Amino acid sequence: MPPAVCGIMVTWNQAFIRADAMFADDQVVRPKHVLEQPYSEDKSSIFTHPYWTDQHIGTGAFKLREWVRGSHAVLEAFDQYVLGRPMIEPLGYTRGPDGMFLDAAGQRLALEVRTSGGDDTHESGVLSVVDSLRRAGIAAEPYFIPQAERQDRAANVSYPGLRLWRLPNDLWDLNRYHSRQAGTPENNFRQNSNRARYMNPDLDALIDRYIATISGRDRIPLLAQVVQHQSDQVSVIGLWYNAESIVVSNRLRNVASQKTGDGTVTWNAHLWDVTS
Repeated sequence: MPPAVCGIMVTWNQAFIRADAMFADDQVVRPKHVLEQPYSEDKSSIFTHPYWTDQHIGTGAFKLREWVRGSHAVLEAFDQYVLGRPMIEPLGYTRGPDGMFLDAAGQRLALEVRTSGGDDTHESGVLSVVDSLRRAGIAAEPYFIPQAERQDRAANVSYPGLRLWRLPNDLWDLNRYHSRQAGTPENNFRQNSNRARYMNPDLDALIDRYIATISGRDRIPLLAQVVQHQSDQVSVIGLWYNAESIVVSNRLRNVASQKTGDGTVTWNAHLWDVTS
């Protein structure tokens, strides 16, 4: 297809594995008509040019509308973004004077973010997520689930909004995202591995094919499609990995980290040795 107006087209003369990342980080294309002259006149002060702040020209989903140094920046949706205008405003939400999204009736776009109460990691994680959503214009509120409510199977999987969990992230647990693992009235909410209850036949088919495929080479493309589906539909959002600290004597040799989420530090204990 022909290049877009005011755009660029790059053609590689051979296969290049890093082509998709070529214009990221320090290799971003910069506007010559803006930076060439100040760069040629004084290279040492190029990074004080307004281009880097309140006159920045970007290609992302949002464009800079206002920059107040030391205070805040205001962004607005970019109509000509290559993947389409950001979806919040087309859904009927507009930003109020305080920067929060409002619906047609003037009500804030609210979202509950919940997790199990009494767990410091869970609670601090939810507070961080809530803060990020509020900064984005969504009126998020934390909810810490009491122990009694967590014993209610139906309530445990029928929540609105978002829920934060610490869950395994290895290939042995891929099946947890299958529809048959979701708690529903039909199974009396006894299935609870698929805690978000995201159910999609296309994802189910990919997981089934992955589990039934023997060849590692054939499994990798299927796994890539699973990850692409989850990323595109935002059915699960990874936030961090837990670090596990283990104290080991300096006399003990051949201790290795566990290989899977279900393993323990003693998985290769048959190889351990003690030095004098």
